[in-house]
Amino acid sequence: MLYFTSDRGGGYGGKDIYYSSYINGKWSKPKNASKNINTSGDERYPFIHADGTLFFSSNGLQGYGGMDIYKSVPNKIGEFGKPENLGKQFNSPTDDFGFYLDDNYDKGYFSSDKNGGEGSDDIYSFEYVKIPLELTVYCEGKPTDNINITITKNEKTISDTLYTSKSVFELDTNNTYHFTIAKDGYTAQQINVKTGRNKKPVITSINLTAIKKKEN
Repeated sequence: MLYFTSDRGGGYGGKDIYYSSYINGKWSKPKNASKNINTSGDERYPFIHADGTLFFSSNGLQGYGGMDIYKSVPNKIGEFGKPENLGKQFNSPTDDFGFYLDDNYDKGYFSSDKNGGEGSDDIYSFEYVKIPLELTVYCEGKPTDNINITITKNEKTISDTLYTSKSVFELDTNNTYHFTIAKDGYTAQQINVKTGRNKKPVITSINLTAIKKKEN
């Protein structure tokens, strides 16, 4: 698969992201990456990670200013989902683009003309130290706050406090974590997370069901 940017006719805006497949020794006719990715603005600098995640820059999505870096994860049939802004760690009020990340989510690079650089567009490097775990908790299918989450690491309790319905935890590599998710009036649930060397973010969700009251 080859991904590239073009302002050819028939797109959704200025510059759109297209892709082509190499089949039987020939490149297929390029296809637009769809309106899930492309906007009325410019989408540029596509990078496909080894796990299939598309990273790209856009000035047509609501961000921090200028061109921001986004990611989009494909579903089981290869369709890209809603783009997610990479946040203030990478994006600034100016242009941020040219994102690259190695296979193990260890180290990467991107370009930016943010203040404090050596000139116009500078190359920046970064390193992921922890593994981010994004946990969303639903109660009967609806997001709810004041969720009690107890976390143990290698059988030792490291946290026991209240969280919002969507929280991000930073996990160490090569460890075993146990999460107990509870809320008054609902049946508690548990999840186990065993981390390795790969620092790829972990995204998961839990749906708590209400405890049925006993009938007299």
